[in-house]
Amino acid sequence: MTTYRKKPVEIEAIQWRVSNHSEVKAFLGEDYVAVLSKHTSKPAHIAISTLEGSIYAAPGDFVIRGVHGEHYPCKPDIFAETYETVGGADDSRLAELTAVAEAIARWDYITANGEEPDSDESLILPPHMEIASRVVGIIRGGA
Repeated sequence: MTTYRKKPVEIEAIQWRVSNHSEVKAFLGEDYVAVLSKHTSKPAHIAISTLEGSIYAAPGDFVIRGVHGEHYPCKPDIFAETYETVGGADDSRLAELTAVAEAIARWDYITANGEEPDSDESLILPPHMEIASRVVGIIRGGA
């Protein structure tokens, strides 16, 4: 027996929740087939049309677009073990850090001036956040 490692490839995926049904439908395009529940008008699961026939996704499953444009479902636990976010996790972390930096800048302004600033333009971000913002911009291809 030979051991193999999965090649690192980037895929697109969306997690299906009944609330984002239209997004999943748009993501799947022609491969989408809804299967309705007998008791409600909401989909009980989605049938994804493939060359091998229909494959079903339940709410909570991820729907993946593979490297050749094919679609297939993946259970959340398998998805978490197999894939990691490209860029998205860093974006949310940066947003968190920016919010903290803005709160610090607001506190510094109030401490120095004894009042709330008239606008956010009055706030001065800590130097390390300005540098971090520039680095993230460069990484994303901006200036």
